[in-house]
Amino acid sequence: MIGLIAITAAGRASAAQLAAAWPGQTRTYEAPAKQALHRAWAECDQLVCFLAVGATARLIAPLLDSKWIDPAVVCVDEPARYAVALVGGHAASGNELCTRVAAVFGARAIITTATDATGLPGLDTLGWPTEGALAAVSRAMLDGEPVALETDATWPIPSFPVTVGGAGQYRIVVTDRIVPVDENTVVLRPPSLVVGVGASRGVDAEEVLALIGEALAVGGLAQGSVTSLATVEAKADEAGIKEAARMRGWPLVAYPAERLAAVPVPNPSDAARAASARRAWPRRRPWSAATCWWCPNASRGWPRWPWPGSARAGGWP
Repeated sequence: MIGLIAITAAGRASAAQLAAAWPGQTRTYEAPAKQALHRAWAECDQLVCFLAVGATARLIAPLLDSKWIDPAVVCVDEPARYAVALVGGHAASGNELCTRVAAVFGARAIITTATDATGLPGLDTLGWPTEGALAAVSRAMLDGEPVALETDATWPIPSFPVTVGGAGQYRIVVTDRIVPVDENTVVLRPPSLVVGVGASRGVDAEEVLALIGEALAVGGLAQGSVTSLATVEAKADEAGIKEAARMRGWPLVAYPAERLAAVPVPNPSDAARAASARRAWPRRRPWSAATCWWCPNASRGWPRWPWPGSARAGGWP
């Protein structure tokens, strides 16, 4: 939801114009300004303030927490000649919102984010989790310093400047593996992993998540690259598995048992083969509440198994 904070008559008229242009996407908040902005901050993902930049900055200052969770804020001046991206340019898509607002009013979009202003790809705009020295490496790119680019597979990454790609003091590493990170390295986590999960009835989400962490650690894989959980159809309604997926924000995808049984893996489970024959997941041994395995993303041809094994709890055969 996009909150529209309008205090003056001109601001209210501009807010009404924006609301008409984006039906069902906006919610209008009126005077007094401080209370309106505080309510909108708590209720909306993005804000358009028909206020001066200075006034808006003072009002939101005590509310700011982190670029990763704060809403985007765009300011529009009284005659709607300018739209200014104030905060959340990348992480909250404030720059995109600013451009959209400007298009409605025929205004000029003012975007001061350095990478956008210079035409460089922002490392935090790919929608991938990042780890490490994001600011330092971005600054090196802006300054034209050599930046090494290291990838362990072919990933859809943007075109970088010519200074990126060879050797350099700074590094961009694109991988789903756990790698050392220093003050000159930023790691981009591509959406490459699916975690397979099975469980006994009544397993709780904490145990499922603990085993997922164990499985990823054994494989040397980063949780930031996990895109979803996968399970056999017979387990798709298991409360603990569903809650684990919800807690991490991962979709839960269910596959027929016969499809899972047909997947070549280094350590095949008799249970999966039996599930295929019975079209149901078998009862688990009482001391083994959950089992996990990992595989590349389904979009890359699920599943393939490039790793030597999988982490399991208890005595799963």
